[in-house]
Amino acid sequence: MTLLLTVFLIGLAPAWSATGFDLNEGLKEGLRSPLAGMSGRSFRAALVVGEVALAAMLLTGATLVVKSFTRLSAVNLGFNSENVLTVDLARTGKGVSAFYREVIERITALPQVRAAGAINFKPLYGGPAWGQDITIEGRPPRAPNDSIYAGHRSVSLGYFRAMGIPLLKGRSFMATDEDKTPAVISETMARRYWPVRMR
Repeated sequence: MTLLLTVFLIGLAPAWSATGFDLNEGLKEGLRSPLAGMSGRSFRAALVVGEVALAAMLLTGATLVVKSFTRLSAVNLGFNSENVLTVDLARTGKGVSAFYREVIERITALPQVRAAGAINFKPLYGGPAWGQDITIEGRPPRAPNDSIYAGHRSVSLGYFRAMGIPLLKGRSFMATDEDKTPAVISETMARRYWPVRMR
């Protein structure tokens, strides 16, 4: 707000001076009649001043938007979004796993494709959260209203490589995990609940 007011005042002074408008005289005329006492020159001067002020405000707003976008662009999202192509597919019924497996294999076989993978919700998905309450083995029971809620996604083999997501510790998924329920957790979760292992 201070920046907008400063820009407004800086732009107002030269514009007012260029119009040759007498402020005292204008105020006297305005007291007598706001519209009838305003001459053509005074009206044009007021328009010029208003235009300059509006332009200054728009310029300031655009500058703030650009700065905000620049800051957001510099935020580390945890994955590499460059040269990544996404496709939305919806398949239900029998043979879903085999269908997606075949799609990923065909895409991976294409020339110049580094890796391919699948996920049920894309990163930064703005829809409803998908997760569940979890318990950590070996930890005392928590209060009923103090549960640990973990958002999670289902991914396929090759997804982390395709998105450039590094594995800091442990191992990634393997083909032998298909009938199991392994999980790869985020660094934030690991540091919060297993800080000793992250040292």
